[in-house]
Amino acid sequence: MKSSRIKTTLAALFVGALVLTGCSMGGPPEPPETATEGLVPMNLETAGVTYTSDGVLESDAAPAFAAPPETDAIDVGMVFDPMCPPCANFEAQFGETIASLIDSGDITLTAYPVAFVAGELSEKSANAFYAVVSYSPEHAQEFQTELLAANLAQGGLDDDALIELAASVGATDEKIEQAITEGSFIDLIKGLTEQVLGQEIPGTGVTLSGTPLIFAEGVELESPTFSGTPEEALATLESQL
Repeated sequence: MKSSRIKTTLAALFVGALVLTGCSMGGPPEPPETATEGLVPMNLETAGVTYTSDGVLESDAAPAFAAPPETDAIDVGMVFDPMCPPCANFEAQFGETIASLIDSGDITLTAYPVAFVAGELSEKSANAFYAVVSYSPEHAQEFQTELLAANLAQGGLDDDALIELAASVGATDEKIEQAITEGSFIDLIKGLTEQVLGQEIPGTGVTLSGTPLIFAEGVELESPTFSGTPEEALATLESQL
């Protein structure tokens, strides 16, 4: 999602309504001692990618669930499962407003993928997302938007479709295709998901019981936060913090 694409992305989690049911999980699992021993993706200051007015916040840190990186803006976090219909719907409804707030430097958005809604399909899509973030970060926002929309429309994508989708937004680095076909980050995604579902995200005071989860400065945001113009949305956001 380039800021122009986040406009679509952060609009789908609520299809025309103020009530967000979201994708829920079962009982909380026992968190593993370590998240993964597999390949580590790039450009993740936490377990999520951070979109700013200057593009993706680059990092070589090991991914782990934590509060969004602190900046001079309001730092918003969004946990999503690529196969979660309400996540796709939130993008569709509020994307333009959120993109505008990112472009203006009023907020940053850290997007954390998890995989629990649709098993292997969720894992494959989250793996593809990490691949694009790692090897073509300038296309990550647009890919996130298109990934959610495509999964909503098609009920999940196989490896070939994920590679084709990445290429359609300009993410053509051969390492992306390799990471998708080899499932390079799936072990990491499984571990991070097991570690956080039903648990408090460290440093946030917010518990993940389903997706989408939108939060900022330790506060879980209410569904209509990003309604209205960017100015109105910013005022609503600030009033909740």
